[in-house]
Amino acid sequence: MNHNHREIYLYMEIADKQFVAELLLEETVYHKKYGEGVVCDVIIDDQRLDISFQDCDKLFKVDAIENGFLRLVSNTYYAKLEEYKNRQKKEEYALEYLKAIYAEAQEKKRKYDQKIKEELRVQDRKKILQEMAKRNIKYFVHFTSLRNLDSIISQGLMSRKNILNKGIDADFNDNSRLDNHLDAISFSLSSIDGPLNYVFSQKYPDRQWVVLYFNAEKIVSSKDVAFFPGNAANHELRVIPWEDLTGYNALCNLLEYTMGPDSNVTITQTEIMVKDLVEADYIEKIKFYNKQLLDEYRTIYPEMEDVFGYIPAR
Repeated sequence: MNHNHREIYLYMEIADKQFVAELLLEETVYHKKYGEGVVCDVIIDDQRLDISFQDCDKLFKVDAIENGFLRLVSNTYYAKLEEYKNRQKKEEYALEYLKAIYAEAQEKKRKYDQKIKEELRVQDRKKILQEMAKRNIKYFVHFTSLRNLDSIISQGLMSRKNILNKGIDADFNDNSRLDNHLDAISFSLSSIDGPLNYVFSQKYPDRQWVVLYFNAEKIVSSKDVAFFPGNAANHELRVIPWEDLTGYNALCNLLEYTMGPDSNVTITQTEIMVKDLVEADYIEKIKFYNKQLLDEYRTIYPEMEDVFGYIPAR
């Protein structure tokens, strides 16, 4: 059996020093000058061997065994060391095996929890859709500058975060965005929030405006949607986690403020927010306040003839 004498020194550094010391005790060694001797003591802290030769006792550093002047004669040490290493390997294997079993169990639990969570999410969405049908809620409505329309038709309605990341030149209704949901898009529920849109119209008098009606059922069925029973920038709503504003209970909380026709929420600035992106094929209607602009866009997008419409002046 071949052994690297360096192992003795290394095991004194990284292994159980007391164990290595016990292995070396009473081992027979041979020195070129002093002849045969026996290890009578191991000074662990200094990593020294106290060796008793026939004529004298000498101290040697453990790594002196490497230099050729001192070598182990008996194989007892190496046999014990090999046994120790094998035991260490078995313990390491057992530990790795337990880690693998634990990791597998954790992964199974994660998948199971994810499955249950998804099943609950599907059930919750069904309840939302049933409530929306009961309330005759067909559309989520978005009020925007006409200058944004071409981009929306070609790339979908994006969150401000996506717009900025893509470097799209767009008009924003609210530059401050106090709601902090830059990764979400704001909608009204079925009807346009008149007071807020009036504010935007007065704030940006040079802009032309359009109203986009998105299929509410498709959005709820496929997107991450939150229901805000008021302005999302409101301090009380800003501190509520997004997850707590999603789902059937959040919709019911919003609908508590419903008055008049079932599909119209009259509380000022009630909001629906949708994460990231709503594709253009979710659009059901686009309405213009300007008849001439409506005719122009019907010419530009003849395939959307049935989508475009007009909102008469009040």
